[in-house]
Amino acid sequence: MATSACASVSAGRSPTASTPEQTPVLKYNRQLMQAILWDRLPIAKIVNVKVINLEQAPEGYKSFDAGVANKFVIDPHEQLPQAA
Repeated sequence: MATSACASVSAGRSPTASTPEQTPVLKYNRQLMQAILWDRLPIAKIVNVKVINLEQAPEGYKSFDAGVANKFVIDPHEQLPQAA
């Protein structure tokens, strides 16, 4: 019989308790969010952001659909730095 998440909670285990296979995300969540908010982490670089203008949007959509490893941010008024 398959076990479910409900069964593990009812057995006394916390749903946020980590096991050797899991990363304790909640332990680092606040530190990570603060680092992103205070620009201590280059999040755009980490997630591979590419800023494009409105004219480049159709090509950006095609690339995204093709599975390129970029996240495209469309900047229609060209107010964001290109290196973002």
